[in-house]
Amino acid sequence: MRLCTYLAVGATAALALLPTAAEARTGPPLQPFPHSVTTPEDPTSDGARYFALNAAPGTVRVFDTETRSVRDVAVGERCRARSGSPGVVLVVCDQERTPYLLRLATGALHPVPVGPQTTEGIEYWHTVGRHWIAGTTTTVGKQIEVFVNRRTGERVSRSFDLDAGRDVDDPKLRPYPRSVFDRDGSLSLRAGDSADGSLSLLRRGPDTRLTTRPWRSTQLSAGIVTWTEEPRTVRAYDDRARVRLGWVVDGPATVATSVHTRKHVLVAARSSWGESPRLLWARIRK
Repeated sequence: MRLCTYLAVGATAALALLPTAAEARTGPPLQPFPHSVTTPEDPTSDGARYFALNAAPGTVRVFDTETRSVRDVAVGERCRARSGSPGVVLVVCDQERTPYLLRLATGALHPVPVGPQTTEGIEYWHTVGRHWIAGTTTTVGKQIEVFVNRRTGERVSRSFDLDAGRDVDDPKLRPYPRSVFDRDGSLSLRAGDSADGSLSLLRRGPDTRLTTRPWRSTQLSAGIVTWTEEPRTVRAYDDRARVRLGWVVDGPATVATSVHTRKHVLVAARSSWGESPRLLWARIRK
């Protein structure tokens, strides 16, 4: 699972369900999330049970969607939760090479050994998978992808290639098939070409075209895909139930980003860059 394509979002007033295709069903409306944040950072999710909020400078708030319990974890003034994988989130800090893994069930924070400083420069760590963390760096004007194995510390570097991503959930770090950019078990997300612009879910059996509209901010985990469509639409597709849901965040110049667990979607909405998002959520499945 990876969260793909960051998108700035907007504040909301009213929320309405948006009907989608023939498989669409009416779901519960988005409601105010019981916790707020004071930083401009978007929340993240482990794709299973937990949301991680950058609640205040230096504090990550872990919300357990099963028990509704909350744990505040001090991570350092310049640190924030960036990406999630089942049971953990990746915490990165400004002006610090070492990333950290936050164990969501316990609140324990562990540094990830990324090896000694190289001539490649300072890494920008952005994604955590079941086996690898991924980042980018630049050397001699050339962008480099860097991967570090969470368990062994093995380090892999390669030239950046937008069309040939690597699967950070795969212990062998194998490349995705062409046009595929995310995978969760037997499910994969494929982007259409520049002329097509679609988003499709690949599986054993017939593929599902999710949208042909401009899309961003995707997540694939727990058999659910969530994504946003400009300017302010959030959509979800539950592959297990073959159900489509959609929400529109109302308001002028409003757009949204989202993350999800196995049962809930969390939407971050704001009206301008740099302000703290308003958080809303809804249940996707029982």
